[in-house]
Amino acid sequence: MVLSHLELDGKAISAEEILIQGGMLAKGKKPPHPNFAKKRFDYWVAQGKLKLIDNRKEENRVEE
Repeated sequence: MVLSHLELDGKAISAEEILIQGGMLAKGKKPPHPNFAKKRFDYWVAQGKLKLIDNRKEENRVEE
């Protein structure tokens, strides 16, 4: 979620992708722990973006 707030989500990759690129995990195989999965990484990045959008909406309401 923090990656979204820092606008670094486009520069980061999941642990699963690191393992694949490093040759320690074959593409298509499950990572050793569910927290390493790209799908989970993408989920939390999306949650961070939603929270960021919601916070900005709240800021705009307060200013009005």
